[in-house]
Amino acid sequence: MQKFHVTNDSLQLLAPQEIVEALLVEAGTADELPTNEEKLLDFLNLEQLSFDFMHELDFLPESKRKSIDLRAALSLNDRLIATQSGLPEKRKRFGIFHEIGHFIHPEHRKIFIDDDSTLSWWTRVQMERQANEIAAELVFQGNRFTEEALDSPTSVATVTN
Repeated sequence: MQKFHVTNDSLQLLAPQEIVEALLVEAGTADELPTNEEKLLDFLNLEQLSFDFMHELDFLPESKRKSIDLRAALSLNDRLIATQSGLPEKRKRFGIFHEIGHFIHPEHRKIFIDDDSTLSWWTRVQMERQANEIAAELVFQGNRFTEEALDSPTSVATVTN
């Protein structure tokens, strides 16, 4: 399988949706719903582990560890996505996809070494919104979910499956 080879210069020209589309194809999970997070993690050479954020993560600042809203975190140096232990499966998957969004977004890779004290609130909000958009693209695979839903019969069984 060919690896996701895009130069930093060409990444700047791609929209996040295009990056996600290429990632899904290259990782072998395109047109496979639900999106297989294990294939994405393997392809990106990322590890995913669950922790009790309050007590177990040294790479997070103390202020972040005590945050009750923190569900997932990315350590670039360790190539690790950490998720809060005990999360429901859907929240865990979205958290993984959100952190993959930070990992693959070219602008986030440039400024990820900054933290809350050096990034403006507006930049942090924008980065989180962009990571959420990428996560949603990974979950729904662009128009794939819509197309599949429209091709299905209208029934309670379709909605619940």
